[in-house]
Order: sequence, then structure tokens, then C-alpha cells
Amino acid sequence: VNFLAPTKIQVNTILRPIMKMILEDCPDELKPEYQKQEYIYYFTNGSEIRLAGSEGGHAVKLKGGSSVISIIDEAQDVTDLENTVKSILLPTTMTTNGSIILSGTPPKDPDHDFIKFIEEAELRGSLVKKTIDDNPMLSKETIKTMIEEGGGMASEYVRREYYCELIRDPTRCVIPEFTDQLEKAITQKDWPTPPFFDVYEAMD
Repeated sequence: VNFLAPTKIQVNTILRPIMKMILEDCPDELKPEYQKQEYIYYFTNGSEIRLAGSEGGHAVKLKGGSSVISIIDEAQDVTDLENTVKSILLPTTMTTNGSIILSGTPPKDPDHDFIKFIEEAELRGSLVKKTIDDNPMLSKETIKTMIEEGGGMASEYVRREYYCELIRDPTRCVIPEFTDQLEKAITQKDWPTPPFFDVYEAMD
């Protein structure tokens, strides 16, 4: 299994705590040995869980070999996501018929590779979308507080981070005034045909 986070810091602050929780109730005879220098959990049956940060070319160390599952956590923060998936992780699943899982929230950058992977997964029916309301560990009061602290239901942050909406950040748009609502108002309106109307098509 390959388990990636964007940076080595996130490997230590996100992935390793997750692994610690997973292995808490693992029987001693099955518990893996963790090699800190290699970032690898070695199991007695020969299986391995390899942790890696994807930035700075560190994901390259996962090249070669084979994997049953490869997971990229916080995929929205991986700057070279498409190359990491297709050039590094995908070849490791060829002989195992393995799977690659990308997890995270929609990125702010509308051109980020993760957007394309999300859209492709939705078309294939393999997209799993979970919002803050689906978290069984949070009470309704906690969810309400988090939403309020995040700026309310209408805020870009809450819609993206808590409800996984693919939205454009107005501060990063060329024409931020062109909202979805304005697009509908323009394109779905019956405009009167002007005098001497004609139609042209062009391609560049």
C-alpha cells in the first residue's frame, strides 16, 4: 500500500497519527514494524505500507514495485497530481489490478488537476462525496458552530471545505462578477431578435 500526503510534514502530522489509530487494536503478532528512516511499515507476511510526501520529487521513491492500493490524502494540495498518479502510482497497480484513491476537498485553483479527477470519477460513478453532515463523530451543535465560525452557509470556505462544492474563488477569477446566477440570467433569457439579424459561425 502506498499512502501519500503533499509534504513530509503532513506525513508526520496527518498520516502517521492515522496509522497509529488504525493499529491501536492490532494484535501483537500482526502489528507491523515501522522504519522511521524509510517511512515504511513492514508486516510479517511481507506486506508493506509505504508513506511518502509528494512534493519536491519525493513521490518518485514509490516508483517501481507493485501495490494493491495507493492513497493520496489532501489531493487538492498536490501540485503535480496528474504526473504523480499516472507516472508514479498507476504503473504500480498494473500487475495487481490495484486501485488508486484520491481524497480531499475541492481545490481553490480551478485549473488544479484534482478538478479533472473529480469530474472523471463522477462520470464513471466512482465519486464518493461526504459532507460535514455525514460525519457521525460531530454533533449538530458542533456542526452549527463550525459553519458559523467558517463564515456561514454562503461563505466560499464552508461550501468548499464542508460541503465539497466545486466553486470558483472570486479573488482568483478573471471576471469574478460572472457568477452562476448571472450566467443563467443571461443565457436563459428570451432576447428579442434585432432588425437585420443574421448568424455567423467562426473558428480560430
